[in-house]
Order: sequence, then C-alpha cells, then structure tokens
Amino acid sequence: MADLALDFGDAVQRTAHDLASMEGVDLAKARPAVVRLWEARGLALHHLSAGDMAEALKVMAHATGGAR
Repeated sequence: MADLALDFGDAVQRTAHDLASMEGVDLAKARPAVVRLWEARGLALHHLSAGDMAEALKVMAHATGGAR
C-alpha cells in the first residue's frame, strides 16, 4: 500500500511540474509556496480526472486560502 501512495504522490508531483512547465514556470527554481500551489493544482487535476469535482474544489480552496 505504501508503494501505491508513493506512486500517486510521484504522479501528482509530475503532473504539477508538467502543468507549471506549460505555463513557463520552472518549479526547480521556484519558491516553496509556488511549488505547493502547483502541486495542489496537480492534485486537483487528478481528482477531476477521477470525477470528484467536490474534492478538487476543496484542494484548491485550501491551497488558495479559500479564495476559490
């Protein structure tokens, strides 16, 4: 089970880096807060792909301080 969690975490991180890269953001050089925001976007995208809009919205609300 730990391998599955690690694989999912890796997938979310890869998604975050891919999304950021599409927008011209290099997460290797970004501040930790910026990396966390992009990782939240990656996690939200995974929730959306699983059909869970409510969880995606919760992730983004938490990541943006409830601004969304």
